[in-house]
Amino acid sequence: MDQGKFKVEIVNRVYRLTVNSLRLLNSISWREVALSVIAKQLIRSITSIGANVAEAQGAVSNKDFINFLSYAFKSSNESLYWWNLLIDTELMQDQGVEKLLMETREIDNILGASIITLKKKQKG
Repeated sequence: MDQGKFKVEIVNRVYRLTVNSLRLLNSISWREVALSVIAKQLIRSITSIGANVAEAQGAVSNKDFINFLSYAFKSSNESLYWWNLLIDTELMQDQGVEKLLMETREIDNILGASIITLKKKQKG
């Protein structure tokens, strides 16, 4: 896959992940304290992935691009933590959480591998 096509693909996947996550989290009962706290944290981290991937698209240098992808990667790691917490505490039962966890994990892996590749190219 060429770099331009890759950028479009990752931007689209992250955007879809964000939309689907927000739809799911918007449907919860905000009266459940633990669930609402985790949901708020997850909303912050999941939207940060997309915001930083979008910022990377406008980067003025390779270093800037890598930095924004690194921020997105950190946010995807945090999002994985919150998704896993929702699953392990059973605060949300079978409502698409597993699917969103899997997509977050795939995006996390793509971002991590991309950062490694870009840093190797930068050195070489």
